[in-house]
Amino acid sequence: MSELSDSDIGKSGSSTPKKKRAMRHELARDEKKSRKQLFSRKWMEEDIFKRWLLPTEDPAKAKCKVCQLNLGTKRSDLLSHGKSQKHLKNMNLTQITRPITEIFQSSKQDKNLIIADIRFTLLAASHNFSFSSIDHVTDTCKLSFSDSKIAKNMQLRRTKCTSILKNVLASTIKEALCGELKNNSFSILVDESTDISNYRYLCILVRYIYENKIKTELLDLIPIKADEGSAKGLYSLFKKCLTDFNLSVNNIVGYCSDNASVMMGNKESFKTYLLNENHHIVVNGCVCHSAHLIAAAASQELPSNIEALLQNISNYFSRSPKRQSVLEEFQQFMRAAQLKIISPSKTRWLALSNCVERLIDQWDVLLEVFRVAAFEDKNQVGNMIFNEMQNPYVKAYLLFLKHVLPIFNSFNAMFQSSKVLVDKMYVESRRFVKILCVNFVKPSCYTSEVELDLLNVFDPNVLLPVEEINVGLNTMNLLKDCIKADNEQFKLKCLKFYQVAVAQAFKRLPTKDKFYKNITFVQPQNALNVNLKHDIDEICNTFKNKIDPVKAITEYNNIKIYFSEEEKESLTCDDVITFWTTLLDMKNFNDEHLFRNISIVALIILTLTHGNADVERVFSIMTDVKSKKRNRLSPDTLSDILRVKIDLATKNKCCTSYAIAKAIFKNLISSCTNLKPKMRQLGPPPPKKMFVTLTRLIQIRARLETKEIESDAPVQVDEIHKKEKERVKRNDKKPLQAKKDGTIHKKGLYKSVYQLWIFAQDK
Repeated sequence: MSELSDSDIGKSGSSTPKKKRAMRHELARDEKKSRKQLFSRKWMEEDIFKRWLLPTEDPAKAKCKVCQLNLGTKRSDLLSHGKSQKHLKNMNLTQITRPITEIFQSSKQDKNLIIADIRFTLLAASHNFSFSSIDHVTDTCKLSFSDSKIAKNMQLRRTKCTSILKNVLASTIKEALCGELKNNSFSILVDESTDISNYRYLCILVRYIYENKIKTELLDLIPIKADEGSAKGLYSLFKKCLTDFNLSVNNIVGYCSDNASVMMGNKESFKTYLLNENHHIVVNGCVCHSAHLIAAAASQELPSNIEALLQNISNYFSRSPKRQSVLEEFQQFMRAAQLKIISPSKTRWLALSNCVERLIDQWDVLLEVFRVAAFEDKNQVGNMIFNEMQNPYVKAYLLFLKHVLPIFNSFNAMFQSSKVLVDKMYVESRRFVKILCVNFVKPSCYTSEVELDLLNVFDPNVLLPVEEINVGLNTMNLLKDCIKADNEQFKLKCLKFYQVAVAQAFKRLPTKDKFYKNITFVQPQNALNVNLKHDIDEICNTFKNKIDPVKAITEYNNIKIYFSEEEKESLTCDDVITFWTTLLDMKNFNDEHLFRNISIVALIILTLTHGNADVERVFSIMTDVKSKKRNRLSPDTLSDILRVKIDLATKNKCCTSYAIAKAIFKNLISSCTNLKPKMRQLGPPPPKKMFVTLTRLIQIRARLETKEIESDAPVQVDEIHKKEKERVKRNDKKPLQAKKDGTIHKKGLYKSVYQLWIFAQDK
């Protein structure tokens, strides 16, 4: 090609110097005109780009999310990068795990898939399925419902099921609980127990009012380490739980636990630490546990061989199928009910009631069974039991227990309820004492309220004559043919039982506590009764951090005269919570609250707890969930399973009727977005052909931990590594093992190097 002259250039148009140099191809690079290609979002929809291409803040740049590199926006450059070996290698690594966001699309079919996964997770949680069995459940559905697209596309396995339970269902319940407790007063129920794996747990329940309902929810189930079993350790775990839920101790209005010293002691206990931070908390011991302690203390006055006999009879049959079959034959022959002998509980004395009743019902049959065991089989244990049963006073004591234990059990069963019973503690405790007093105290000494407060059951002047002490009709019929002196001795033993029971009831139950006496005003009929007065000064001063006590007392007095008889009749038809929430929102013509302070006091009282039965129910559920075959459940997973099961029970739903709220879908989508493959988070892997000495690895890790070098600093390869590399090339059949100098071949060291690289990326 011939060169152009200046005259030829001039003929073609204008002859500026730049155009002349352009025609001669002499322009510099920065003088040439170039069109910059900007990023197009349509590329992200193409199959060759959608798996790895991302936009950046600079429209002239693009990013590869697999290689973590910034690229130019020329399409040719992007295509070249997509075909490079490095990119293809990283793509293979990331495609091992399919992104979860691709599983859940917005179509109706995929939404049904999500619902199916959640339903099966609820099924596993509510019916104590092992997570490993979910693999087979999914496969069974695919085989059984081969014509269903949902069953065909289900990918629920044990890992995904566990993730949905923990990150979606339990997380949603936790978030809802935090929202309901925020700026709300609540009471706490605390207790500890041990599971089948010998792990100790601190269970914390919260009781509060939300949307005109009393709710009791699981706050947390916290594992207790060996050095955290003291009162200080337990309270530190509790404080950490409150911090995690963003709650304050000042919002706590009530505390309930069993009567163990570590929980309720007066010197150093969970209670003392709690009251030191908030002295406005009302503390209750568990009424059910107190009833057990009362019965156990009173039973010490009876002969010890009675309880031993129950245990021996139970052990005699429980460990021998042959003896059980002999008992069944005697029951059939004597036409008695074919019932098994109940084993007495070692920790709950009140459970003896069922054992005693069963033993009395089967007394004649058992007497013949042990007669045969003693004289024909020559069994020593049978002979000992037979001799005990021959004593008429043994049966008399059992009949006495059959007469008196139902009094304790009915009182205990009442306060095992989850209903609001704190306002009935005073009345029912005094009624319990009166029922006991009927059997051995003169009526004039306990019928009036004043006399009951002054009653001393150990005073002989208040006691009935020995022959008038009530030990039960069946017991008296049995003792008719016995010696009178022995009968008096028997009745004196029963009298001691009654005396100790009443004395312990006065000590452990709120029979004389004015606080519990006056909180009965929360009942609508009591609050509106003009003739009924309650001294609520102490109650209002207890919660003075929440209300104005003076205004609360004034409002309480105004309630009785503010409403007409027709309005009172209408208000008393409502339940107690609706009644006080109605008064809470009531305003006058100046838009001022009429009964705000006294309503807040009443609603706080309704959140107070009367017993720890709800915590014991959680421990019972925990025993069902963590069985011998599931003894490897982690504490976190166990806590989340209990949270879901309790939420199902609270809402009175099962796994099929449980409403899948929008919050569950939201948490599921957010958790799926965060579950990215590990390689994407860590960037490109380290080169496999890497030789590093063990000493060098230790030095690098130590320097990374102390931040003496940057996390992305390259690992230098020194001369000794090069020599080792040459040795491998000469003899690559046998990989080098660790030498004296600490050098290792890549096959032996790659895992450690990779872990170090991950550590550096995390830093």
